Amino acid sequence: MTTFNTGNPVPSTAVKDLYDNAENLDAGINGSARTWVDRRGETRRSWNGIEADFDEFLANGSTIEFPTWAAASAAAGAGSIPLNRQVAVIGDTGSHTDPVSGQEVPNSGRYIMVEAGLQWVSEDVLTQKADKQEVAEVAGRLVSTITGEYIEIDGDMAGNVAFAVHADGTREFLRTKVGGMTVSMVDSSTAAVDGRIDWHGNYQEWAQGLAGYLENALLVEIDSVGRVGRILWADGSQWPSGTPEPTQFVLVDQTSLPNGAQGENASGGWTCTGLDVISTGKWLGCRLVGNDGRAYEGSSGGQTAPFLCSIVCTSPDMRRILWEIPCNTAAFPGIQSIQGVAWDTSDDTIWFADKTNKIIRHITLAGVKLLDEIVVSHTLNGIAYRPDLDAIYTPDEGTSTIRLVSCADGSVLRTQTGIHPQADQLHYEQGRNRLWATVGANGVDGQALVYDADTMALLETHTLKGSQSIEGIWYDPDAKALLTVNDGGFHLSANPPLALACKYNYL
Repeated sequence: MTTFNTGNPVPSTAVKDLYDNAENLDAGINGSARTWVDRRGETRRSWNGIEADFDEFLANGSTIEFPTWAAASAAAGAGSIPLNRQVAVIGDTGSHTDPVSGQEVPNSGRYIMVEAGLQWVSEDVLTQKADKQEVAEVAGRLVSTITGEYIEIDGDMAGNVAFAVHADGTREFLRTKVGGMTVSMVDSSTAAVDGRIDWHGNYQEWAQGLAGYLENALLVEIDSVGRVGRILWADGSQWPSGTPEPTQFVLVDQTSLPNGAQGENASGGWTCTGLDVISTGKWLGCRLVGNDGRAYEGSSGGQTAPFLCSIVCTSPDMRRILWEIPCNTAAFPGIQSIQGVAWDTSDDTIWFADKTNKIIRHITLAGVKLLDEIVVSHTLNGIAYRPDLDAIYTPDEGTSTIRLVSCADGSVLRTQTGIHPQADQLHYEQGRNRLWATVGANGVDGQALVYDADTMALLETHTLKGSQSIEGIWYDPDAKALLTVNDGGFHLSANPPLALACKYNYL
């Protein structure tokens, strides 16, 4: 209540305002109502209301923790976990088959409750803490860049990260050994642990073993974007001895595309046709991959429908399919192939190349067809979205011509020549205004060609060992990391004849 209600502006030292404030604050702090009204007429949350809201959050929205997967699974089966509730299993070193993806996953990790059961999301939960005696044993051997007392050492279940917590609350990665975890990096955001190099600032993604690459290395320093900065060996030698410049892309991870997409090849994965990384919205960091829908070259699909093309979204490490949008639907009559996919950062939607009908299609994340499709007169083969111009690059298959078309009205903003006649899939790198294109024949290592996006002058040529039949490319200039997808499972003359995701570092 407000007795005098003077209406004086804030701040005010008037005696009547002080009286009103005391009266209102008494109600807000000590009263039983969930709200109170201040002397200016604004409704405020009372202390009782704050406590009640927090209690409701704990009851309805907080993460439920379980010591074992068996306990969590039993609770889910008994209907004790509401849909969409977050769950964490901490300290269980076993594994199980995920009821949603069908993949073998660690028991410890984060989950979400869905209709099919507890879906494993990630393993980013701490599962082991060294006790104070163990901390005391290793603290004296730490090469520390931060002064202060060590009070805790944490590591995750896979041994991919370990760090010290200081008395002042700061944390650092360690250059030491804690139990079985060999930690060889001091940095604010990345670490090399148990012989694994972190890439992309995320220790779960594309971690690559050092064995055979950096044998007997005592210390591996990695910068904030995951690049190797210095390596020290047991004999005292180190790299770099001078200041060598990076010279090439080195294959550091190669994995088969996961099963589960429609029209997949019986030997695994699917015929990939286009690659982009979702850079905005709720699926940030996940991969978009086009799916041609035919299992192998010369086949018509071998399924009930001849062309089962779709858009597939995978996890950032490209080892799990998160969702799929079928495109062989009545909305796209006659479609036989997708030949490129691009993420639109302006509105979190998807463009894909319908080569059959010569249309750049536009869809929502729910697969709803949008009306602003772009009809072209040339043979589509690969697309790349350019955010600053809200436009799409598309080459004319078999020629040296490439067009830049407006997403707003479908008009041709620019027609250029100079791109390789066999240019296939594309990627636009905005920071340096570069256009990447893939070329190559089946059975040999493919190439990545880098052009000035405005002049189409060829700036770089890279041969990518292990990437045959390249059908998608994406480059991160900060991490100097290159991703490709290869449809060797479709072109059986490829070696290996598999649908693959490859990751390269520029060293």
